Amino acid sequence: MKNSNFILILVLGVLIIGNFSSAANNRLKWRRAVCDGFTQNCGTICCGMGQTCCDTTCCGPTEECCGSVCCGSTETCCGGICCSMFQECGPKFICQ
Repeated sequence: MKNSNFILILVLGVLIIGNFSSAANNRLKWRRAVCDGFTQNCGTICCGMGQTCCDTTCCGPTEECCGSVCCGSTETCCGGICCSMFQECGPKFICQ
């Protein structure tokens, strides 16, 4: 009787551990973007054709990736921020 209880506990333990690992794996799959052949994987999102991956966002064809933001065609990248065309990138990456 003790031997059958041991086997039963062992089988239940394997099933419970297998269930937790399967749930963890499915959660990780859910967080990753599943992109098709026409899109680019950019972390948790898919960038379309003509877009580029910029950290965790997608930049359009006329935008420039600047750290983790996209600068428009009239802006310049200044160390992770975008300066307008009327501003210059100053010391310590501050638009002036």
